[in-house]
Amino acid sequence: MVSGREDVRSLFPPHLLLVWGAAVASAALLNMGPLAISGAAVLTPCPFLYWRLRSYSSVHKIKGLLEKEATAALFQVGNRMVSGSTAERALESVALNMREGAFVDMMSSLLYRQRLTGRRLEDLLVEDGTLRAASPVAENAYATVLQCAHRDPVYAGQIALHLAQMLSDLRGCQARVEERLRGVVDMMRSTGTFFAPMVLGVTGALFSLIGESAGSMSGLAADLELVTGLYIGELSLLVSFFTVLIMGERSWKGVVHCYATRTPVAFLTFVVISLICRTGLIGLM
Repeated sequence: MVSGREDVRSLFPPHLLLVWGAAVASAALLNMGPLAISGAAVLTPCPFLYWRLRSYSSVHKIKGLLEKEATAALFQVGNRMVSGSTAERALESVALNMREGAFVDMMSSLLYRQRLTGRRLEDLLVEDGTLRAASPVAENAYATVLQCAHRDPVYAGQIALHLAQMLSDLRGCQARVEERLRGVVDMMRSTGTFFAPMVLGVTGALFSLIGESAGSMSGLAADLELVTGLYIGELSLLVSFFTVLIMGERSWKGVVHCYATRTPVAFLTFVVISLICRTGLIGLM
């Protein structure tokens, strides 16, 4: 399932909910029309959410880079420990050789805290949680190696090499799966952002013209336009949820970020196509 419920709650503070409700109520009380009401319900939180999650893409890339660097570093740590080095010296040597990167920053901080506190490195690693956010499997691998190193560093080095190979194989498998699923994900996103709003825009324009020509159906046409606008937001949320889940991110922040970036485009596509079709059909009539 998708994780991070507590994190996503922080994205919806009370003042955002108040503004959101006020926008919908104002559009309804002022009788601004079905598109304005549905737009207020669907689009009001998008600018705020986009601003709050503007760094999500870069953070996600950093996590992927950290996982990749941690896997490569575990190979080097294992080789040094098999040669007789302790786990701490092996990690320090690898960090110095790598010089820069997300893994170097994390490991340098952990080694510094170990010197200050004298605590075990595996405890500091788990407490820090940086590697867990990128890859829980990688964190467990490092914690296992560090625990085994207290008894037999050479044997722990062999374990590190096996775990590093396992992590490398796992990353390769995930990359192949994501590559095969990317076409499906892109199709779902393009359908939810462009194709479905275009079809709904054409359908909405036809029903609006029918409602205008038959006065008794004008209320039904307005209700249909309102429901269609709300459906655009619902469809965008569902597509965001399933595409994030399919790609293995399992993060509510990823779902919200995808919704905030794609829903305005989908709603704008619906409105523009609806207006164009309505204008064209009126001209033909």
